[in-house]
Amino acid sequence: MEHREVQKELGFWERQAGIPFYVKIAFIFISAFAFAYMLYVGESILAPIAYSAIIAILLNPVVNFLVNHRVNKVVAIGIAVLLAMVICIGFLLFISSQCSMFVETY
Repeated sequence: MEHREVQKELGFWERQAGIPFYVKIAFIFISAFAFAYMLYVGESILAPIAYSAIIAILLNPVVNFLVNHRVNKVVAIGIAVLLAMVICIGFLLFISSQCSMFVETY
């Protein structure tokens, strides 16, 4: 009974002490290759999710600012998204005008 209690208190790596080192290394390499393959296969799904997460993180302070100034959360999200779209479109227009001026110059 005492042996079982001691076994519960041990962490994961302490319980795995009996596994040979080469098996642990093989497991790590196989896991790394499997993870890389999953990233390769799921690239078309994971890339938009990653970009949307980055955009959500960047817009969160704007939404919090608007909510703290007594704007409804749904309206605050809409304003933040519209503001981000206006900024992106303005930036693209600026870059395109600069590119067209550069092309005309040379």
